[in-house]
Amino acid sequence: MNARKRERTGFRLTHAQYTDADGAVRTCPKWVAEFRDALERKRKLTLFTSRAESESAARLLVRLVENVQASGRANNPEILRGVALLPERVRRRLAGFGLLEPERATVAALDELLGRWAGALRARGTTEKQARTQRLRAAKLIRLAGFKRLADVDRGQVEAVLAKLRAGEIEGERRLSARTSNGTLQALGSFCRWAVRERLLAENPLAEAARVTVTDERERDALDLDEQARLLDATEAGPERDGLDGRTRATLYRLALTTGLRAGELANLKRSALDLDADPPTLTLAPKATKNRRGCTLPLVRELLPELREAVRGKLPETRVFATLGRIDELADTFRADLAAARATWLDEAATPAEREARQRTDFLLAERHNGRVLVFHSLRHSFIANGKRAGIPLATMMQLARHSDPKLTAKRYGALALHDLSAAVAALPSPRTPGREAASRTGTDDAAPLPSISSGKAAPLSANAPGGVSGRGKAPEGEHSSCASATPAAVHAPESASGNLVSHLVFSGTRGQTPVDFGRQSHRISDSAKTPEKPVKIALRSGKTEQPPAGLEPATCGLQNRCSAN
Repeated sequence: MNARKRERTGFRLTHAQYTDADGAVRTCPKWVAEFRDALERKRKLTLFTSRAESESAARLLVRLVENVQASGRANNPEILRGVALLPERVRRRLAGFGLLEPERATVAALDELLGRWAGALRARGTTEKQARTQRLRAAKLIRLAGFKRLADVDRGQVEAVLAKLRAGEIEGERRLSARTSNGTLQALGSFCRWAVRERLLAENPLAEAARVTVTDERERDALDLDEQARLLDATEAGPERDGLDGRTRATLYRLALTTGLRAGELANLKRSALDLDADPPTLTLAPKATKNRRGCTLPLVRELLPELREAVRGKLPETRVFATLGRIDELADTFRADLAAARATWLDEAATPAEREARQRTDFLLAERHNGRVLVFHSLRHSFIANGKRAGIPLATMMQLARHSDPKLTAKRYGALALHDLSAAVAALPSPRTPGREAASRTGTDDAAPLPSISSGKAAPLSANAPGGVSGRGKAPEGEHSSCASATPAAVHAPESASGNLVSHLVFSGTRGQTPVDFGRQSHRISDSAKTPEKPVKIALRSGKTEQPPAGLEPATCGLQNRCSAN
């Protein structure tokens, strides 16, 4: 019967018997599974005291054997997940039977595996700092989720712990922003992917874990030109902070504003990286000193050379330029202190209490803007890119100077211009003339150009591109009248009458032979035989007065087609 059952299920469960010291035959409490391996050899494996658990494990063993027979090795993720939950003594026996790879037989402590993973990151070129950060983030998530073994890592538990961290619901743990939460998930996911490559896991349990949308990030802002100047002046005159005197810190900030270097790159900048005697002077960073690990050579502005020469005087090639600069977080605190000092100086310069109160309501040199943006040390890099935009430097050039791989990053995320920069850009736009307004301003016939507007108290010039406009500007010779066939009008400012009204004059260039005649608000030309040169031509103003125009100036013709004999 047992043989028939083994043939039907692929295994048979029995109790092993043994003889004790007194010679009595006893039965072992644990069930023993009898099955055949991939080579059809009969095997026995001690399982559990519970028959139900032993039957479940035995069925898993049969599936494992079938998987090895079909594929040559155990590679079914579902089966391997179940095998990973078996006791280590069982996995070792399975590895001895040739059903399991040796690296899957033993499970090292998670802390040991995290150390091996961090070593693999460093071997691939990750910096020591980044590898340490990744390991700490993954270890923190494992600890809070309560995972004891690698097989315990579960996507649902990980997402639940991250949700509590973002909400600040775990006592003793700092609340995480959405971006930091995504970074923590990425760290543990990287660890699981490494475990899959090392065949410690059948598949990545976090492959389907979703990152949250970043909506709580406080974007960094750029300083405008006035803020930059104020910050540099106040810093240079300020006290020593973080081991750096005010003049050295001002040099540090100027270097960041003119090169876009990050805080870490500035902190590790060595004397050998500066070539101040080259033409142009340059700054060269090794691949290991840059964020993208590619290295770079950047030009230096010549105005900064005297300060840099003073900063590197007497230093060895491998010495850091800013040797007394502390950690990055200390540099951030120093920058905020200099920013606050610059704002305080600016507020103290207010002439009256009302002016001071008005200044206090502005964002000028304020670390936390009213629009939610913030000023941090990295804002100097944002300001570097914003200065390039103000100078009209092409996007491709700024992308190369900023060492970005994507122009979208340079164009959208960095270098947000201030409101007055945008206002100046809007003011430079050409003023559009809508068809309805232009048609309403016409007073003549045959699609004539509109009369200049007087709403602003000034005569508006005609556009050469507008319908009915002009193609050029010119002035007739002194004492000559222009020809209608070759006339080229251009707008000039008309004299203002006593009542403040304006009259538009047009300049015509051509030959003599015709004289303009005034017909109130309209005029045309008459032939030589009909003109009366003895009487000076006068222009009727809207105020009722008359005025003789200067030589070469005539009243506006409002598009009359019969003003020339040639028509």
